[in-house]
Amino acid sequence: MSQVVALQSLFEGLFVRALQPNAAFKERLRGKGFDLARMQPRYPIQVWIDCVDVAIAEVYPQLTRAEAWSAIGDRFVEGYFQTLVGRMIATTLPFLSAKTFVGRSPRFISTGLDGVNQVLTWENEKTALLSIKGGGELAGHLLVGVCRNAYRRMKVEGVQLEPKALGGLDAELRTILP
Repeated sequence: MSQVVALQSLFEGLFVRALQPNAAFKERLRGKGFDLARMQPRYPIQVWIDCVDVAIAEVYPQLTRAEAWSAIGDRFVEGYFQTLVGRMIATTLPFLSAKTFVGRSPRFISTGLDGVNQVLTWENEKTALLSIKGGGELAGHLLVGVCRNAYRRMKVEGVQLEPKALGGLDAELRTILP
């Protein structure tokens, strides 16, 4: 498996568009390998994970780490939809069914992560399991926030999202459609 990298669009969506950190927050991010004033096109996945952890400590200190990753996912995607890549995805959402959205989720994830191994398996007509290897142990939790936001935009209710951290850099997200 190739080295997983987080693309600049992830950092731009969360830190430039959604959160707009103050000086102390920026310094903490810099300490984890991300300098907002000198954004790079690609970062090792661990820099993304560490920076999201900095963000959740700043924005959601009252939540558990897993809950905070889900909450930051919702904030993140709002900012991501303001980036060039994200705007293209956001414009397609009203035209997608919930099932089509689930089917396209690996492609959407690849717009922000390069080298991640994703496998989407339909367990039955309404239940899909997305395995994410190398994207971070809490990638499924982040996707909960992302997906909830997308389903709100699509006006789809009743979707159940069940994230699971598998350890290391692996995670999964089970989606049960209404």
